[in-house]
Order: sequence, then structure tokens, then C-alpha cells
Amino acid sequence: MAWMTSECGHTTVGWPPRGFGNGIGTSEAEPIWTEFLRKLIRRGLRGVKLVISDAHEGIKAPVAKVLNATWQRSRIHFMRNVLAQA
Repeated sequence: MAWMTSECGHTTVGWPPRGFGNGIGTSEAEPIWTEFLRKLIRRGLRGVKLVISDAHEGIKAPVAKVLNATWQRSRIHFMRNVLAQA
């Protein structure tokens, strides 16, 4: 699921049919994410500043390279990982 917030502060949920796209990848590797993000760009995605996700190593570089955006780890996923270790 993708959340997008416009410059004026309106938040929308990018979920089909309103979203830009979805797909199934064979893994969470960098080439899969790179191609997926490029498809979103081709479909009109612009102005992304921040991507928040779980800690997939494969998504970090494509976010910077393809979207020219900052990546941040989801606090929810972080806390789930911490609590699972407790």
C-alpha cells in the first residue's frame, strides 16, 4: 500500500484502482524494486520526497536512484522486530 501526501497536505492511499500500480516480484531484490519504481514513473508518479517501508535492503538504493527520494524505516515494522526479540 502506498500513501502519498501532496504539498498542500492532502493524503491519499495508493491502492488499486486509485493507485499508480501494483505487481508481484520474484523477490525483494534491488532489480525488482528498480523496475517497479520505473514503471510508476512511466505512469506519472512525480515529486516523491520520502518513502517509508520495512527494512528491505533491495528498496533503499532504487528509492534514491529512481525517485531521488529519501528512505525511512517504518516505525511499526521496527517495533514489531524489537518486540519479537523480547
